[in-house]
Amino acid sequence: MTAVDFFENGLYFVCYMARSELAEFRKFHAVAEEMWRQRDDDLQIRIDGLLAKYAPDVCREIIEAYDEESHQNQYKFPEIHRESVLITLYSFLESQMNDLCDIIADSIDSQVRYTHLKGKGVNRALNFLIRVARFDLSSLGSEWSFIEAVNQLRNLIVHNGGILCDDPKLNAFVRNNKNVWREPGSHIRLGAGFIDEFISNMDCFFEKIDGEVQRFISTVNAQ
Repeated sequence: MTAVDFFENGLYFVCYMARSELAEFRKFHAVAEEMWRQRDDDLQIRIDGLLAKYAPDVCREIIEAYDEESHQNQYKFPEIHRESVLITLYSFLESQMNDLCDIIADSIDSQVRYTHLKGKGVNRALNFLIRVARFDLSSLGSEWSFIEAVNQLRNLIVHNGGILCDDPKLNAFVRNNKNVWREPGSHIRLGAGFIDEFISNMDCFFEKIDGEVQRFISTVNAQ
């Protein structure tokens, strides 16, 4: 087999680039969350100014006039943002894993591609890495369990309007995670910390995958 330039095909740094992109996602999330907090703070200052200016008998009307905007800043818009980022992050994960599988298949002239295997998404990519690239993924523990739970949440948001179904495993995850909550039959709510938690687990995931990538490269170079 012809020697492979792993710098040229990007395999050396594919996981590094993924982790760098995750850092950008984290910055974006922090900026967006701060924006909603600042908008709410500004609104409350405006409301307080009006309450101090007008007679007590009109205070209730003032509060009610800004009730919808307060709800948007505190709940609705941040929740839309978090659900959107969750979906985007998981799509990013799937795309990165598929790209990794393609680079590896090209590197060893494999006739088997990840698309030839059963399953879908990240699970299919991991199956390819184990069966074709001989990756040892036994080190993937809590971060992979977390990612699997996020995939279930993603499916709820995309396919079930975010309504938590009666799934014992997913419900246990929700109960045990301080950054996501709701009872079965109601719309899930994601706290600001959930996105950071997801990014941290993805970063750990790619760090461990990169260890196997580097081992794969060493094995191929030694042949």
